[in-house]
Amino acid sequence: MEREQTEPLTTRRLLSPRLRPVLAVGMLLVLFQNFVGINTMIYHAPTLLTDIGFGSDGSILANVGIGLLNMLMTLPAMRLIDRKGRKPLLLAGALGMCVAMVLLAVTHLSGLGYGALLSALTLLGIALYIASFAISWGPVQWVMLPELFPMRIRASAVSLCVLFNWLFNMIVALVFPSLLHAWGAGLNFLFFAATTLLAFLFVHKLLPETRGRSLEEIEQELLRGRSGPVAPPEADGSVPVSSGAARP
Repeated sequence: MEREQTEPLTTRRLLSPRLRPVLAVGMLLVLFQNFVGINTMIYHAPTLLTDIGFGSDGSILANVGIGLLNMLMTLPAMRLIDRKGRKPLLLAGALGMCVAMVLLAVTHLSGLGYGALLSALTLLGIALYIASFAISWGPVQWVMLPELFPMRIRASAVSLCVLFNWLFNMIVALVFPSLLHAWGAGLNFLFFAATTLLAFLFVHKLLPETRGRSLEEIEQELLRGRSGPVAPPEADGSVPVSSGAARP
């Protein structure tokens, strides 16, 4: 059925009045997933831990613990994503990451110096951040992206979003070391605290809940007349789709 309905992705179709907002939401979703700072934690955590006094072996061991926490916190996300919905997880995750980044920023800007307190607060902040990301933004993006686009362009549109996901990943990975050297860890943590707050506002204001409904189901209901009169098709042939609240 998907193969039969799939159409070539064209700029005209993708930028049609009905699909343009969906594309913008998809692009913002992958942008914020990268610019909330997860790549800096995964790629540069050993450097950050070494800078605050961990030895080489200790920083690598701590990074293994971060990876283990990342994996373990994905497990409850698998159970909660269909029970609680996509938006609640993303909102809670963004708040948790914001609190963690503020904690890390305050810790590094307060002049604690090296010592057990600095190490403990840094590990606490990193653990809170990783747990918040792994239970929300890590897995939820990959569930929501296919749910945002109609079947006829889903494969191409999701592929385009994933392409930009890795471009954003590359930008963060390339730029962060320079920013870390120029600003120091504290100001970088403040920057990511701001981006996580923006991510929270994006989810709250713009991102529709998709739990319990697919665009295909909504389109079929419209065509069968179960949700009122059938709306006229767009220029690209798609049926206008509501992005309101999901069914229970």
